Amino acid sequence: TIIQIDTDVCEQYGIKMPVAESNAHEKLFIETKSVLITHMTDNIYQKFRHKIIFAISIHSIECWLLPLYFTSKAKRAKSLNCCETLNQELRKKDFTIDCANKKTNIYQRICREIQSKKQLEMMAESNQSFQYFLNQLAPLF
Repeated sequence: TIIQIDTDVCEQYGIKMPVAESNAHEKLFIETKSVLITHMTDNIYQKFRHKIIFAISIHSIECWLLPLYFTSKAKRAKSLNCCETLNQELRKKDFTIDCANKKTNIYQRICREIQSKKQLEMMAESNQSFQYFLNQLAPLF
């Protein structure tokens, strides 16, 4: 089971956005995961924890996709306003993401661009939270 959440909504769940510091993303990931776990009953989490993968994107899942479309290190590593940034490139392909009303089929279309494990690893080099996600998948392969 994959539990996915974007941290741009974390304050709705009682998680304070950390101040800008060197390990802010790591702290936010850990705190968000902890809060998600507390929302599960103990017996459910204990019984299934080995089957739960946390896909916690900092601050939105679109940030994970930026390396597919940008070569600039700064744009590939963005963690704010990623949907709008991604749409800059998607417009060239004649489609965009409705950032307020996200549709699964758009993400399926974007993910078709991912062709290899090496490409996933390249994407993770630019985004720490994507790397955390891939690390959880590694034992499955």
